[in-house]
Amino acid sequence: MGLTGGHIKVKLLPLVLRAIIFGVVSGSIVSACQNVPDVETTNRRGGKPEASISGGTASASDCQRLIDRLIRCIPGYGENKRDQLIQKCSDASSAAEMSVMMQCARKADCTSFKTCLEDSEEQSQKLSRERRMLARIADLRTAMSEKRWKEARDTCQLYSDEKHEEFENLCEDVRRGYRDWLFVDLRSQRDSLKVKSDYYGRCLDLKDMAKADSQELAAEAGDLCLEVDTAKRVQRARAEISASLREGRGRVPYECGSATKELEKLSSGWAKMTLKVIRKECEEDLPKQLVQDHVDDLAHMRDTGDTKDGFTKCFDLKRLVKSLSEEEQEKATALCNEVEAADDLKQALADTKRAVLNKVAKVPFKCAWALKKLEGLTASDWAKKQVSKLARECYVEVGHFVLTAHVEDMRDCEFNVRKVLAAVAKYELSDPLIDGLVADAKEKCP
Repeated sequence: MGLTGGHIKVKLLPLVLRAIIFGVVSGSIVSACQNVPDVETTNRRGGKPEASISGGTASASDCQRLIDRLIRCIPGYGENKRDQLIQKCSDASSAAEMSVMMQCARKADCTSFKTCLEDSEEQSQKLSRERRMLARIADLRTAMSEKRWKEARDTCQLYSDEKHEEFENLCEDVRRGYRDWLFVDLRSQRDSLKVKSDYYGRCLDLKDMAKADSQELAAEAGDLCLEVDTAKRVQRARAEISASLREGRGRVPYECGSATKELEKLSSGWAKMTLKVIRKECEEDLPKQLVQDHVDDLAHMRDTGDTKDGFTKCFDLKRLVKSLSEEEQEKATALCNEVEAADDLKQALADTKRAVLNKVAKVPFKCAWALKKLEGLTASDWAKKQVSKLARECYVEVGHFVLTAHVEDMRDCEFNVRKVLAAVAKYELSDPLIDGLVADAKEKCP
């Protein structure tokens, strides 16, 4: 787009000159024409503008000569803005391109001045590109020294179409440095079993670069990435192991089996070592701890009589001990039998309590049922203690009301009295509450 009067075209002006001609002065665009496009102020990486210019080096007279020539040769340019434009020129004068424009300002007439500017465009652009490239190279060297390899690699990829020998050589160093760093980083993630969420992208980068170097390096990268992927599975398995312990789950998580199968496919030293560790954690340590947690919970249920979750806990416990010894399996079965009997015990005790409260002359049905369950647990010390306790509640506390209600007036041995006498004999019960009544009942119940 040309300026008023067919003068020099905007697109031919060097970048720095356009910044001066169309620069922002007091918040407005100073231009001799309408709809002039803004000069780009940020580079392709979103950072500081690579064409930015600061710190003046030209003399005031150099800038004054240039601005006066622009005002004189471009109609409408810089009206009432001369001083501000001179200052803007001084601020921009450190750019290499400015030296070209200063030379053009020395031309004798406007035609020569404008022709000089047009002829200097290619040189100015070349200087600008070189300056930007030098800035990129400096940034690249800094990133390399600080081990910011991915950032350096991204810079190289972003400007890969620009031909510059030093930049290209440096980018080859970046490629090798990034490759070596990826090997170290991925091995660290694998060995620590702390695989990062972006590991897959890093593996893609590593395999691409290793493939460009040699078949041996490509194979090494491929094997490492398989191990890292497997390490991610092991990491998930360990997370589930922790959750199982924290939540008291009744099973070994399926992630254990998944991780084990993947490790078995690999033949590396790392895989063999990790397989040994994860098998111990999944097949020995975790089941033992879960079994102990379940045993503690079930023992509490048995002792308190709160057995509402007993069936589920026992189902889980019996499944967990399948991977353990026969002795552990027998202990689990015995405990679950006690929990089952504890439920009947709880109901029987509740029935006897109601019978005593209401002075019922009949032993509750649950007494005989619960006692039979408890007596069946011949190896259980807990069951033996409960038999003694329940027999006393059923045949002494409730038996007292049975004997009181029937013995004095009965002619034949009443059925409930016979039950009480049989239990007193079986469990060797004696108490002042019933001893006299038992003696009287025996005379009528031969």
